[in-house]
Amino acid sequence: MAMRDSLKAADVHHFVYNTARPPLGATPFDRSHPRWAGVRFAPALEDGTDLPWDGHR
Repeated sequence: MAMRDSLKAADVHHFVYNTARPPLGATPFDRSHPRWAGVRFAPALEDGTDLPWDGHR
């Protein structure tokens, strides 16, 4: 993540692969656990802006 932050700060265009963010909404884990402190969560599936493609979102 440090490299991503430095590229973003330098205004360098880049791609980041394999960045998974846990969704808000119903989740199988406790978001108040210290493991999740400072983690940016993705919107809940119902609130997401991704358009459906071939029946999936």
